[in-house]
Amino acid sequence: MDTVIVTRHAPLVALLIERGLATEDTPVIAHATIQDVLGKRVIGVLPLHLACWADRVVEVVISLRPDERSAYAAGDIAIERLREIAGVAVEYSVCKVNHIPPSLLESMETARSLAHGRARESLDHHLLDQHANPASPLYDEAMASKLRVSLDAAKRGGD
Repeated sequence: MDTVIVTRHAPLVALLIERGLATEDTPVIAHATIQDVLGKRVIGVLPLHLACWADRVVEVVISLRPDERSAYAAGDIAIERLREIAGVAVEYSVCKVNHIPPSLLESMETARSLAHGRARESLDHHLLDQHANPASPLYDEAMASKLRVSLDAAKRGGD
C-alpha cells in the first residue's frame, strides 16, 4: 500500500523516517486533497472528510507545551525536541457512515455486472450516487449516464 506524509514540518518527516514509519522516498504533501490520500496509508493529521478516503491514517501525537505551539506551527522545533515529545504511532481506519469505500465500490461494480432485477437496481442507485457527484473522486459522468439508462430501463420493466 502506498504511503504519503501530510505535514509542513521537516523535522517531523525526519523523525518518521528515523522511526521507520516512512522512507526518504515517501511523498510529503503540505495540503492534501482527496486524490492525494485515496486508498493510501496517510501519516499526519487530516480532517475527517479527507481521512475517510484514506485506507488508514497514522497519527503521532506531539505533546507540545503551550509556549512551543507557535514554534511548531512555524516549523521551528528541532528533531531532538521532537524525539522527547513525540508519542507512538497509532493507526486509524476512518469510515464515513454514508460513504462507500473505493474497494467496496469496485466489488459493487463487479456484482452489478452479475446482478439482475431488484439487486441490480439497488446497486445502480448506490453507484449513481458516487459517479454523479462532482465532489466525489469517483465522479464519472459517462458512467453516471450509463447507470441512469439502466435505472430508466428498470422502471419501464426491462433489465
